[in-house]
Amino acid sequence: MTARRFSASLAVALVLCGGIPAAAHDHRPPRAELRYGSLLQEGRLIKEHWSSRTEDGGCVSSLVLGQVRFPRPGLPVGLGRFQAALRLSRSDRPTDLSVSARRGRGLGSRLLGTSQPVAWTLRPRRAGGQVIGWAAVLRSRVEDELYLRVTGTWDDRQGCLGDQRAVWLFHVSAA
Repeated sequence: MTARRFSASLAVALVLCGGIPAAAHDHRPPRAELRYGSLLQEGRLIKEHWSSRTEDGGCVSSLVLGQVRFPRPGLPVGLGRFQAALRLSRSDRPTDLSVSARRGRGLGSRLLGTSQPVAWTLRPRRAGGQVIGWAAVLRSRVEDELYLRVTGTWDDRQGCLGDQRAVWLFHVSAA
């Protein structure tokens, strides 16, 4: 199997106990966006592993893999150190969150070096006294292009099949 064919959109559903997913559960990963001042970049979801209950009480688990492409153009944060907010639109706190970055130079270039962890601080986002999501305040440095990979994990609210997990890609530029 070629890398291109493997990286093309692929959906695999593992049905453990039959049935159709119930509408009462959030069956999809939360939306993720990177905010720098008034600028926003929506995260490109490249991988999700989500499970849910079916109408007859069974469980459905799905693994969806998408193309690994970073959003273009990069979110312009300027040269040097920057601070941006990664906003996740899910009210329950992630049980695990990891953010890593790789440097790059210009359009179509290869990513340089190895992935480095990005420092972050997690805070709840509130509206009307309710938690509506979470914001991870990221602190990093950009010289030309910075490619961010974010992995979020949540407990399965219904206790169906374990953790829910999603991976998003972001692109930040010094321009």
